[in-house]
This record gives sequence, structure tokens and C-alpha cells, in this order.
Amino acid sequence: MSCIISKTSLDDSPSYEALSYMWGDPNPRERICLGGRMIDIGNNLAKALRHLRYRTMPRTVWVDAICIDQFSDEERNHQVKLMKSIYFAASQVLIWLGEAKRGSTFTLDCIESLGQGQPVDIHTATLAHIYFQSHFGRQWATRVWVVQELAVAKKDPRIGCGHKWLLWSTFVAGCSALARENGSTRLFISDNQAHTRKSADYSQLGVSLGDGIRDKHFREFDDLNRLRNDFTANKGLSLQKLLYLTMDLEATDPRDKVYALLGLLEERERGCINPDYRKTALLVYTEAMAYLLRYARNVQPACFFNLTKPDSTALPSWVPDFSQQRKSSYHNPLGFYHDKHNASGPILSDGKDYVLVSEDMKTITADGVFVDRVDNVVPTSGIDMATANYDEFALSLREIERVAKYKVGSISRQTHFSRRKDIEPLWQVLVANKSASGIYGCPPAYERMHEVLCGREKAPREFTVSINRAVDPSYIYTGEYRTALATSLLGRSFFTTSTGFLGIGLPGIEIGDIVTILLGARLPFMLRRKGEDFQMMGACYVSGIMNGEILNKKDINWRLRSKKFVIK
Repeated sequence: MSCIISKTSLDDSPSYEALSYMWGDPNPRERICLGGRMIDIGNNLAKALRHLRYRTMPRTVWVDAICIDQFSDEERNHQVKLMKSIYFAASQVLIWLGEAKRGSTFTLDCIESLGQGQPVDIHTATLAHIYFQSHFGRQWATRVWVVQELAVAKKDPRIGCGHKWLLWSTFVAGCSALARENGSTRLFISDNQAHTRKSADYSQLGVSLGDGIRDKHFREFDDLNRLRNDFTANKGLSLQKLLYLTMDLEATDPRDKVYALLGLLEERERGCINPDYRKTALLVYTEAMAYLLRYARNVQPACFFNLTKPDSTALPSWVPDFSQQRKSSYHNPLGFYHDKHNASGPILSDGKDYVLVSEDMKTITADGVFVDRVDNVVPTSGIDMATANYDEFALSLREIERVAKYKVGSISRQTHFSRRKDIEPLWQVLVANKSASGIYGCPPAYERMHEVLCGREKAPREFTVSINRAVDPSYIYTGEYRTALATSLLGRSFFTTSTGFLGIGLPGIEIGDIVTILLGARLPFMLRRKGEDFQMMGACYVSGIMNGEILNKKDINWRLRSKKFVIK
């Protein structure tokens, strides 16, 4: 295969197409002739070029792996700044998912028909859905760079597999229709569930916990399409929102977890970070988090990320390893976060600066209030509690109940913040006062489900007669409550404090850690003393202080207990 490379300026409005594809394994390599010299390119790229080339005429395509010298940091720094312009100026963005496999063309034909509003029979739709699950869980939709490549395209991109191509808008419309055609597989949640999911939107980010589509492979494309629409409607997005939305996406170079998002920033944030591939990933992540904290003027951005690092000394404790983020991770506080939580009370929106990042970015100084000290920790299993063995699940709750009842029965109720403690029942604490679908305020029915799960009550009689006798009715009846528990408590730790607070923390918390409210954040934070300073262990849920009960403007006692926490 022979190609010619030419140099041009975007100011000259050149005509070209831009390729978005799956890099894949860099080995094995293939050799092609480029401008009279032989170079090595990845196997996936070689296959893409063979599928794209015309038989009788040249085709001009911009390809990152060839048009950017991947071994020159200086050129990469320059080209990353141009990526948005390159894909925006392209006459067409081409998304290539890979070579055709058995059923892939049939599936795209079906999706194209559905996307154009043409009906297909149920047999065709079912078969297409099976093929889609088998062949379209491809790595293209999991790359962080494709977000920008797709979002900035001014024309409707074309997406293809093998030699079959269709418009992106047709593709996503067809995928949605195909999901509906296969309703028996529960690809979509119900209208009622969709409504409650919307109730769980993160106001700080403008995004929702639920996306409507249960099937993983459909959801990946749906997420990308939503992001493209969001970017187009708002002319850019905040860095915090982009880091959240792309949390599950991968990057070959870990620095690109940040750099791949810079072209999508809203106008007021553009230029906040300059790409520099001479810097380590650790420095890039530290700069990004320092920017988020300075921009927010408090530690609220830390409520959305996993702060656990394999090497605890590599990054400051307040800096996430953005290459290790997953929305479903046990180490992520998203499981018990809700935008209606407001531990900072009136402080949340007063517009003051409550965090200072040191010039060397090694420490932050956060204004906050000491609440209490952890004196009991009950780690929970990292297995999927929603489907775990019924008895094992119940045993975890019994241990938590034992610790909670002992604590409540042994403490003096005349402690400093005792009058601030709302009496929140344990079954409600364990789901962070959220329903299984994410709505704030869990249903009262969860109380009986908790009792059934702990073996103190039986499932309702009217429920037991309507299910398969071979299935334990108690296990089925408690399913929704177990799902809520799995979201908030799964793999995390239940804890109590010296004066009787009950809460949920991230894995790794220990007796002696302190519960604080860092001013401006919606969630309390767990800190661990390290000499004269502190280490940030992550956000937590603490019953009785989630709605500003402590930071009450009418009560000056909390101001007397406020201090500056130096966090390394």
C-alpha cells in the first residue's frame, strides 16, 4: 500500500476527510510506503486504509497516527491544540469500527432501516440485536479521543464496519429503535424509572446517573451521542463535567485522559491547561485537579472522584488518578452522592474561597469543621450484593446492626452535636436515603424489605403467591432494596463515630479517621492525620449532617470549632 503525505494550512481551507478509528494493539505492525519511504503502522490502521481507498482515484484522509509524529513531544503538543480545528474543518469525519464479521453488514442494514423509520420484522430485529452484542462492543466507543473527534464534527459523521457505511444520526436512531424492538430484553428502563433517574441529576455537573439504556453496547454509543449533542448545544463543556462523563473511557497515553478533553472546553475555561507531553501523567493530573479546586473555590470537585491510588506517595491524597476512575468503582463516592445533599448548608453558595492550593501543588489548605472521630468500621463484601448469596448478604447486615445498636445504646446523648442528629433509621442510612433508581428519599417499603432481609419478617403473602414456588420469595421481594444497598454500600464500609453518628465511607477507612465538613462541599469528608497535616480519604455519607444541620447560620458554635486543614 502506497500513500503520499502533504503539508497544508487550515487557513487555506483544504479538502480532506478525518478518520476516527480503534487504534487497537500496536503489535503486529504493517509496513506501508509513505512518500517514497517505508514506515510501520498499526494493524488496525492498515486495515482501515485498505477499506477506505478508492480503486481509481486518490482519497485525502487525515490520520493521527501518520500525520502526527508520535515520537516528538513538541509536535504532539502543537497538534493536540489543533485537533478540534482539524476534525471541525474536515469535509467528513469517518468512524470505522473495524473489519466486517459474520452478521455485521446485516446488522447495519437493519439499523439503517430502523433509523430511517422503516419497520423490520421481529425475527430480523432479534437476530440483529444478537449480532450487535457480539460484534459492536468494539473498542472504538471506549477511547477518550473519540469524544472530541465525534463531538466537533460540523457535518453528520459517517460510521462504518467493513465496507458498509451509514450516517451517525441514522445509526443512533436505528440503535434506539432496535433497543425498543427488543423490549423483552429490558434494554430501556420504564418511563417511571426514567423520571426518577432524572430526579437524580447532579446539578453540579448537569448530568444524570441514569441514561435509559441498560444494554452496555447500545449505551456506549448512546452516551457518546448525548455528549455530542450536549457539546453542540452549549458550545463547550466544563472540565469537571468532561472528566466525569469520560470517566470510564480509556487512553493509550494516560495524559490524554486530560489532554483529549481540552478541545471541548467551554469558552471561559479554554486555555486553563496547556498540553505538554514532556510532563508526567502525575503532574498533568495534579495540575488538572488544582485547576478544578481553584475554579470551584472549594473541594466540591473531589466529591466525584476516586482518590485511592496504588502508590499512595505518587500523588497528593487530594488528586485523583484519572486513569483509574470508574463510575461503578467501590472507591468512588458517586454511589451515595446526590445533588440534594448539602452538608455545607448556607455556606455552599456564598461565593467565598474555602480552599487554597499551594504554589508547588503539594498541599491544599481547606476551611472546615471537625465533626467526630471514627470508632467502629464494618467493611462490606466487594461481591455483587444485588445477586449475592442471600444468607451471606443478610450476615453483613446483621454485623452492621450489631455495631450500630451497641453504639447507639452506649453513648451519651448530651454530646456537642447530639441535638443536630436527625433520627434516621438504619435501613435508610445504609442506602444513603436514596431509592434503587437514584431518587432522593427512599420508599417506606424499604423498612419491611430490610426486616425480611435480616430474617425478622417474611415477604408479604400477596407477593409470595404470585411468583415461582422454586424461588425464595423473600429473596425476590427484597430485590429492589438490595439493589439500593449495592449502589451505596457495596464494597464500602459502614462506620460509627465516638458520639454516635452512623455513616458510609469508602474502602480503607480506619478507626481514628476524622469526619469533617470542608466548607463548600455537598458531602462530608474523611481525613486521616499524618503528622501535623492530613490525608484526604474521600467523601462519605453521615446521617444527621447531610443537609446543613451543623453549619446553621443561627448557631455560632460550629464557627468556634472551625479550622484550616492542611491536606497533603
